[in-house]
Amino acid sequence: MIANQLNHLKSIGVHDGLHVYQCELENSNGIKVSIINYGATIQSVICPDKNDVYRNVVLGFETLKAYKNHNAYLGCTVGRYANRIAGGTFAINDNVYHVTKNEGDNCLHGGEKTLDKKVWDIIDLDRQSVTMKTESVDGEEGFPGHVEITVRFSLDDQNNLEINYQAESDKDTVLNLTNHSYFNLSAHPNILDHQLQINASYFTPIDPQGIPTGEIKPVANSCMDFLNATRVGDALHPNNVELLKITKGYDHNFVVNDYDKTLTKAATLSDPHSGRIMHVFTTKPGVQLYTGNHLDLEISGQHIGPYSALCLETQHFPNAPNTPAFPSAVLKKGEAYSETTVYQFVVE
Repeated sequence: MIANQLNHLKSIGVHDGLHVYQCELENSNGIKVSIINYGATIQSVICPDKNDVYRNVVLGFETLKAYKNHNAYLGCTVGRYANRIAGGTFAINDNVYHVTKNEGDNCLHGGEKTLDKKVWDIIDLDRQSVTMKTESVDGEEGFPGHVEITVRFSLDDQNNLEINYQAESDKDTVLNLTNHSYFNLSAHPNILDHQLQINASYFTPIDPQGIPTGEIKPVANSCMDFLNATRVGDALHPNNVELLKITKGYDHNFVVNDYDKTLTKAATLSDPHSGRIMHVFTTKPGVQLYTGNHLDLEISGQHIGPYSALCLETQHFPNAPNTPAFPSAVLKKGEAYSETTVYQFVVE
């Protein structure tokens, strides 16, 4: 860390002998984003509503201890492989790799001691951006290759919170990085009145373990159709028996329309009560909608339960390393991994 950056940071504790810092980005419109280098985690996003009342719109703990004691992935950078790998096994170039099984028989978000548990180095910081770096050694959680990873968070004056991921490996590997923020754009205790539109004509159906079946199905005439803005509470209606039986809500990957590896609009989330709107753009082929089906934690004395917030995790498809029909998530030795996600905040 550059020494003269220390007076711009607030220490919130120590993990594995390393200081954990909180840094705050702020744009000319008064939007503030707090990020900590434990897990390269978005701790808060404070933005105005239609009455110019500022409020945090993501779930985040106040203390380092709370982050260490819970495994809900609040706002953190997850990987090496975000989402699930079936059986904790995949092959590259006829080499079979066995990675940590931390969700039944499957690997979720890269295993146990993954990117969200690391203290990242802060390598650059100014009023509107921060860049963090970490490494994952060859064999960590079973994944091949020594991978160096950089994540840059930037907040511009058009209210775009951009997350740019850069990485390189010394061996062929798989890599799928995302941010796991939970959004609630209102002052209400749940997101049932939020309106959600997802730019996806297709989705990837899942089996009872949350693993894609390998199919890519149309969303038409199903509860997966968010092509037009839909009230989240209506989509979660008990009549959607098949959906609720498997996941007790949404935990599904949607195939972003017009994916061509450039920045594409993936989704829009809005709240009619506050007037807040969030547009999501990504260079990735998929977006995972998770409606916080299993949330059970406490923040500032308030219980946070199911459907208190939702995630829109831009990603490569779950279990892509074992599904040749899906876009490849293989990162070749020496190639540059570069992906971007943008959350744009608007008020109407």
